[in-house]
Amino acid sequence: TDKLPGSEFNIGLMGLVPMIKRLDIAVDILKIMVAKDSRFKLFVLGKSIDDLPWLKKNTEETDFFNMVNKKIKDYNLSEHVIFEKYTDNPEIWMQKIGHLIEMNVN
Repeated sequence: TDKLPGSEFNIGLMGLVPMIKRLDIAVDILKIMVAKDSRFKLFVLGKSIDDLPWLKKNTEETDFFNMVNKKIKDYNLSEHVIFEKYTDNPEIWMQKIGHLIEMNVN
């Protein structure tokens, strides 16, 4: 697919739950990139913990996402992290993404 102008500054993460997706590491990477160039953004595509009642009941998961949200605020990255709802057509979303990352580590 053709990329949109400015996509080279956009990092994409498909899926943010469960915590094995390691949104925290993506935020750490973003912090480094924003220090080099303030145009970088992290676009996070997927359902949130609020969309999944069974996951929201897991205190380990909720604690993790509270920690990540605090990290985003502490790093002053609120304007650089964009959460977007799940879509059945990720090809359109990918047009604005220059770098796709995936961790899935324990």
